[in-house]
Amino acid sequence: MKKPARRGPREGQTRIVKEEESEETRRLILQVAQQLFMEYGYRAVTTRQIADACGLTQPALYHYFADKEALYLAMAREELARLKAVLERIARRSEPLAERLRRLASYLLTTTRHDLAR
Repeated sequence: MKKPARRGPREGQTRIVKEEESEETRRLILQVAQQLFMEYGYRAVTTRQIADACGLTQPALYHYFADKEALYLAMAREELARLKAVLERIARRSEPLAERLRRLASYLLTTTRHDLAR
C-alpha cells in the first residue's frame, strides 16, 4: 500500500511566499488604482489601464478584484481605515481639547486628497 504524500517544509514555505507575493500585488493594485483615480477620476480610468500600470494582465487583476467598483471600494475602505486610525490617535492624545481639534483640522486639511469620483 502506498503511503500518502507528505508535505515537506518547502511546500509550506512556498505557500507563505506566494501569499506574501499575492498580498504585495494586491497592495500595488490598490496604490496604482488610487493614483489613477485621483489623476483622471473614477469614470475615466479602466481596469485595463490599472492592470497595464501594474504590469499585470486584465484577467490577473480580476483575480484580485471582481470589477472596477470592487477595486474602488477596497481602495476607499483602506484609505478610510488609515484615516480613522490617525484621527483616533490624535483624539486620544493627552492634550487640551482645543489643541487636539487644531491637530485634527490641520491633519485633514494637509492630507485630504482630491475627489476620487470625478
